Amino acid sequence: MFITDCLSPLHSLTVVKPTDTIAHALEEMKKGKLLSMPVINEDGTYFGTLSKRSLFERFEQDHADKTFTEFTQLPLADGVDQNLKPLTTEHLYEDALPIIVRYPFVPIVDENNRFLGIIKRKDMELVLESVFGMGVKGTRITLTRFEGKGVLREISSILTEHKSNVISCVSFDSKHSGVRRILVKFKTEDNLIDIIQELENHGFAVTSVHES
Repeated sequence: MFITDCLSPLHSLTVVKPTDTIAHALEEMKKGKLLSMPVINEDGTYFGTLSKRSLFERFEQDHADKTFTEFTQLPLADGVDQNLKPLTTEHLYEDALPIIVRYPFVPIVDENNRFLGIIKRKDMELVLESVFGMGVKGTRITLTRFEGKGVLREISSILTEHKSNVISCVSFDSKHSGVRRILVKFKTEDNLIDIIQELENHGFAVTSVHES
């Protein structure tokens, strides 16, 4: 899955320029009920990320001698966070995960640093919900087994034999070396106990079963 699969494009966003005043940025945030927003240069390239937190930190640290009204008439450029480096459309979905846990969004640019849009936490959550088959009725089982060739094919073959339709299948590292945890969600027309028995006969340990 690529970044573009969960991109909120520029035309759907509220953005500001580094030459705009802080007052203008705060007004845009108020209108959009935003806590942060992208800052874009006149030529459309990405400049940085602005947040209410960064603005108020700047006011307290560097402009305590001014009234807040005086402060809001300054250009917002100095209050912009430029530590967050954007990703490009060539990046994968998982490249955004370590960023989104620390920032409210991930900026996305093209090869010329031209701003294309952002990935929001909500967008990331929706993808994860789809990966895990959330909201889809079925049976979810967690399996463990030593790593080896054809493990997923073996699971698929067993479920197919038991007239099952796989909704999602995700593999995780286990705490033990050489052991994988596999989460499978599926719908079946067959007896669940028979499916579990056959999985165990093929060397899988069924550690949890949940039906929804």
